[in-house]
Amino acid sequence: MSGDPRTEHLSYRHKLAFEIFEGLLWPAAAGNVLWSLIALTTLEPKPLTYPMVTRASVLLLLGAYLCLEWIRNYRSLPKPITWRFWVFDLLHLLAVAWTAIVTSDGSDLLVVALVAYFIITGTGHLSGAYKYAQGTRTETVGLALINYLGVAIIYAGYLTGHDYRASMQWTLPLSLLIVIVLWLGWRWRQLCELLGFAV
Repeated sequence: MSGDPRTEHLSYRHKLAFEIFEGLLWPAAAGNVLWSLIALTTLEPKPLTYPMVTRASVLLLLGAYLCLEWIRNYRSLPKPITWRFWVFDLLHLLAVAWTAIVTSDGSDLLVVALVAYFIITGTGHLSGAYKYAQGTRTETVGLALINYLGVAIIYAGYLTGHDYRASMQWTLPLSLLIVIVLWLGWRWRQLCELLGFAV
């Protein structure tokens, strides 16, 4: 194992998990999102339609989130780190990959995949999997509620739309955009510090 200062406090097994997640699984999930975006926009030429713009928006938002979270998560791991972190991070990445695949396919499963993504991420926060030793319960619950808000927005779109497919065209990217903006607001100071910007 390398002498990485980020992993000095970790056991051998956690260091191994760190290298697998940082070097393989996160880039694989990001590659999945990028490939899905390329497949959606270039491999099968189609006219520019509202559903296509909606699906491309979901993929762009997922890609932007993955870039920022990869930097944040693996430059400042939760301390103490537990196996719960790795389990929820794996479920989180599987939900991202599934969302990307069904988005590029235009499948109706996109709603289910995005709801699963929000629930898994919210539950990971609520369980304390991503909590830092200095983190507060308010932070843990707040980040969980931000993700559960995404589910509520999708459900509200379902209830208000007479045409289910039409209502999901705006509800899905809106839910992801609101969740990412709120997450970014919550993590803004930490992200700026990690990226070397003065705040």
